[in-house]
Amino acid sequence: MTTRLFAEYGAMTRAAADQRHARNTLIRIQDARREAGLDPDALGKILPAHELVATFRHVDRATRAGIWDAAQRCEDLSDAVREVRNLYRSVDEAAAERFEALHGEVR
Repeated sequence: MTTRLFAEYGAMTRAAADQRHARNTLIRIQDARREAGLDPDALGKILPAHELVATFRHVDRATRAGIWDAAQRCEDLSDAVREVRNLYRSVDEAAAERFEALHGEVR
């Protein structure tokens, strides 16, 4: 095991973009789910039709809520990866500036 940490900016950018893509896909799925419906009359004369429709609606709401929650987590992860990448980048830039300043003073 190593004690070094290597931050590959391109990999972090791709990971953040992948999470953002997953979020957008989940949002599209949620939008499609929102269009799903079950009319009690579509079940004909089935006695528990209203109970079936109520169960469908309950499950549908829970599914859409779960999809939304997953989409938000993907967005949060994407934002966090970008934030970490930017933090590493700013630390690298600050360290490089200090070394350049020290190098300039030695000359």
